[in-house]
Amino acid sequence: MTNEVVADVIVQLFAIGVIERGVKKRTVSDKGKYWALTELGQDQMMKLRAIRRSAAEG
Repeated sequence: MTNEVVADVIVQLFAIGVIERGVKKRTVSDKGKYWALTELGQDQMMKLRAIRRSAAEG
């Protein structure tokens, strides 16, 4: 995946409100960009990752 594709995905996730800029304090020399799930993002992740009872019983 190219940096441009990753940037496009981040923009889309930000636009639909499932991620936000990370606010954790970091060292001055750390130039990375960090993201965190919003409350909506956490809810969506749980819905997508939860194993449904009927699927688990197989």
